Parts: sequence; structure tokens; C-alpha cells
Amino acid sequence: MKINLKEFENAPDQKQDFYFEEIIKELDNKTPVKGLISAQLTEYGVNINGEVDTKLNLICDRCLDFFEYNINVSFHEKFVKNGLNFTQNQTEYELSNENFAEELQDREEINVTDLIYQNIIINVPGKNLCDIDCKGTQALQYLNNRDEIDPRLEIFKKLSYKMDNDKTKKDR
Repeated sequence: MKINLKEFENAPDQKQDFYFEEIIKELDNKTPVKGLISAQLTEYGVNINGEVDTKLNLICDRCLDFFEYNINVSFHEKFVKNGLNFTQNQTEYELSNENFAEELQDREEINVTDLIYQNIIINVPGKNLCDIDCKGTQALQYLNNRDEIDPRLEIFKKLSYKMDNDKTKKDR
């Protein structure tokens, strides 16, 4: 879905609301992304706000099985006509929220699908678990249940025990 910026000039309050429902092929899922998008022309460019949700097909990092992950994303994006003006001799500049904007660069339309895709990908968790108590693959379960300790790591067990004892003495 693309928003044509010329259409905003005649809209009331130079604002338009859209219902978004589309399958984004890059997400590799069969569930459409659904949500409400609001776009408004401003003196400096365009503000696009929205909230979308969908189900993603992810792979669990422990058991390596596929699972569905519900994701809900809110976003607030700014597109500006002219870039940020920095003074040439300024060595440091403190950024504020208004500085995080994309330049329109004489574009007449904005690709909302790409914008939504980026916001969904940013909000996917770093570690994907099908369940918080997932036991993992059989090989991982076997390794976790072994009582053997690698002899090279035995020193860390002794060190941990010594540190616990020292802490207990200080607490008394």
C-alpha cells in the first residue's frame, strides 16, 4: 500500500485514516497484517501513526519447532521535506525525538507496507520461545540432565562455593 501525498492537500485537516490489511510476503506468513493507519500533512512534512497486528511463524530457539507468535506494533513515523540543519563548526549535537525522521526527497508517495514491515521486524523478540518452560530438543534435554561436570570447569564450582561462604560470613 502506498500513500499518495497529493491526495492530502484536499482532504479535511489534511489528514487521512486507512484500514490496512495485507499479506507481507517478506514476513513469510499466511496471516494478513491488519491495523489502522493515520497520516497527516504538517508544515514540515508528514506524520504517519498506526497500530497493526498479525501472527508470525517463528522457530523456537530451544526445541526448533515452528510456532505462531502474535505481535502487535504501534509506530509513529515522521517524514520531513528538508533534512536536519547542522551547523558546520558544531562538533557535538544533542539529538531529540524530532531528529529521528526520514527525508521525503521530493517523493510524492510513501510505501506504508515497507514501513509496517520494518516496524514488525524491529519488534520481533531476540530469543524466540514457543513456551517459557520449553525443554528444548532431546539432545539439549540430555545435556541439561547430565550430572557429570567437565573436569576443566570444576574450579568454577569451587570458586562459587567459596564466594557464597565469604558472603555468608559478611552478612553475620
